[in-house]
Amino acid sequence: MVYRDIRKRARMVLKNDKVFLGIMVILALLVGYRSFSVTVQVRNYASDYFIANSSFFGSVIVLFLTCVIHYLSLKTLYIKFHTSYDLTFDRLKQACSIDDFIKFFILDVNITVRIYLWGLLLIVPGIIKTYAYRCAYYRFMEDPNLSIQEYLQFSNEVSDGKKMNLFLLDLSFILYYLLVLVTMGLFQLLLEPYMLTSQYVAYLDLIGYGYNYERV
Repeated sequence: MVYRDIRKRARMVLKNDKVFLGIMVILALLVGYRSFSVTVQVRNYASDYFIANSSFFGSVIVLFLTCVIHYLSLKTLYIKFHTSYDLTFDRLKQACSIDDFIKFFILDVNITVRIYLWGLLLIVPGIIKTYAYRCAYYRFMEDPNLSIQEYLQFSNEVSDGKKMNLFLLDLSFILYYLLVLVTMGLFQLLLEPYMLTSQYVAYLDLIGYGYNYERV
């Protein structure tokens, strides 16, 4: 897995399809807005009593909103890479459904809990499982009718012996976060689509899926 080549192909896709880039930037903006809103909300609590009693519900809300954005991002990536349709907001809307999202939410909660429990042992097992389960989300977009165990098994098999490569790909973006700091977070609007697309391109490499990266 050549990280420079993966990032180059991701940039090519983002450059050639401005609608795709625009949707991904909007979703990145929602991620930033969600984080900002949660931070402001916590800072505005008047006492530890309110923080203690609202922390659970706040966590559920954050998990739900994060899942919604994650779902829409993956749907956008799937339409872009796996269909011949032109990506539009209407097409994205048609591809989403309540039943589909509920299944995705259950999968997301399941994976989040598993990673959390592994993380209780030590930090490293939690990180390993993060990469072991990443491809389960991609598989869900391809076929939402499988069981949770089938998604996890698929992801474990695909990432077997490749988790370090996926980790190093993410690590290769670390210098870009300096630009995020310098621009007071604005560069995150471009970095988020860049990273998500690169991660998906890496997944396509893992499963041997061919894609014309030069197409518009």
